[in-house]
Amino acid sequence: MDHPESGGKGFPDACKAWQLSREQVAQFFAAATEYPELPHRSFDHLPCEITGTLIAHGERWHYRINAAGTASWTGDGPTRYFGCSAPACAPLALLMPDNGEP
Repeated sequence: MDHPESGGKGFPDACKAWQLSREQVAQFFAAATEYPELPHRSFDHLPCEITGTLIAHGERWHYRINAAGTASWTGDGPTRYFGCSAPACAPLALLMPDNGEP
């Protein structure tokens, strides 16, 4: 299979097969860093996302995790934004940030 980041023909299949269990969603957010806005400059964006709901800090949130390691929580208050470049997120994302490296 081609790597999704290469734009190869295997990308749609990789996107369809990408899943996270409830435990993996918790691992993602435990390793992620919160940002004041979506960290577009540090992370890429892929056309595959996982959505769901979670309870944190006594509030119910709708989460959206992009396969490139970004995420958001929406609820009654302001939207919260996350990005995960930690090694713990590598098995949870299809594309990790390259930190400006070619």
